[in-house]
Amino acid sequence: GYWKHAWIKKENCDRSLDKIIDTPDRDPSKNLGNCPEEIRVGNYYEEGDRVSKDEIVYECRAWPYSGFCGEVGYEPQSKVYGDAWKQAWMEVGWCTSYYS
Repeated sequence: GYWKHAWIKKENCDRSLDKIIDTPDRDPSKNLGNCPEEIRVGNYYEEGDRVSKDEIVYECRAWPYSGFCGEVGYEPQSKVYGDAWKQAWMEVGWCTSYYS
């Protein structure tokens, strides 16, 4: 076709990267039903509190790490301090959001 006059084929796509990208584990045994409240930076969270972000459920870790749960840069999936958010939160499953 005519695309050959506009484009130069460099190489085929490498689909192996699909396995590297973080995607939620949708194991049915980890389905926690309806999503808990979305994470809100600045809120006070205690050990065992659960929040959601992008239909993934996170639980605030035990003291002394629970002190970070409401802090900027420690919200789940934050990249502010690299993976430091994992000190405050652990992924416990996935959920389903219902929007009206």
